[in-house]
Amino acid sequence: MTAICAKLPFSLTPKGAIAIMSSGQGSVSNNETGGHEVYRASKAALNTLMRCFAARHLGDPRTLLLLAPGWVRTGMGGPKARLEHSGQHSEPGQSH
Repeated sequence: MTAICAKLPFSLTPKGAIAIMSSGQGSVSNNETGGHEVYRASKAALNTLMRCFAARHLGDPRTLLLLAPGWVRTGMGGPKARLEHSGQHSEPGQSH
């Protein structure tokens, strides 16, 4: 992953953006219920990598977005999730 992070700045235009999909489940301080340990650990690692990337690239004009969509009703989120998935998805470069 470090090699990928090192190459990211060179694969973007000077005013480009890096958008990463994370999750609140990756929060170490907000983990009060446990469970889903592997998923939580992977998102915590992703959050840390992106924080390190941002710290190493202070002053870089490109935008770094670390997004967490919230608890969404999907096969993984389950029926009690607060948000409903629209069923739409976009391919890179497309919008709805």
